[in-house]
Amino acid sequence: PVENVIIEDVNVINETGKPMPIILNKTELSYHYDFSEFGFDFSTLKHIFKIGVPVAVQGTMFTITNALVSIKVNEFGTSTIAAFGAYNNVDNFYWCFDNAVGSAIITIVGQNYGNKKMKRVKETFIHGIVLLIIGTLIIACLQVVFGRQGLGLFTKDQEVVEIAYETVRDLAYLYPLYILVETVLNKKGLTCQKKKKLKH
Repeated sequence: PVENVIIEDVNVINETGKPMPIILNKTELSYHYDFSEFGFDFSTLKHIFKIGVPVAVQGTMFTITNALVSIKVNEFGTSTIAAFGAYNNVDNFYWCFDNAVGSAIITIVGQNYGNKKMKRVKETFIHGIVLLIIGTLIIACLQVVFGRQGLGLFTKDQEVVEIAYETVRDLAYLYPLYILVETVLNKKGLTCQKKKKLKH
């Protein structure tokens, strides 16, 4: 009955001070956990590391690179530091778009890859890259045309705005290059997966 389920859920909530495995072991509902079934599936673990390690390294490299750039920028004085901060705020608009599209592609590709629907994986990849390219070109154009106005939202110092706009203008043209590199690497990954599938 629904009442029993509610009561059981309340009891679980009241016991949240206990370790989660103990809580799940005590319940008899669908999410019951049996300690006797604990173990490692090394085949699944291998796939997790195969995908997770490169993604983790990629994310770490971005953080390390950003830190190194920040250290170097700090040597150019307060105006440049303020300009770099304003530039990052404008630049984040693009990366929010890129991360959103990338997450959507990864989710859909992962679902289809798990179901071994490689044709749909390829179609999703192509559609996602096309969307990313179009969005990137639009954002890059907007940044070049309206860059000063956008930077004006974060600082009123004209010297800072001009320094930041030079960075926006110069780096906006590199967004398509980033997409090109990302596309080549992802395409290489799909090609390797296809060859591996043919061998099997």
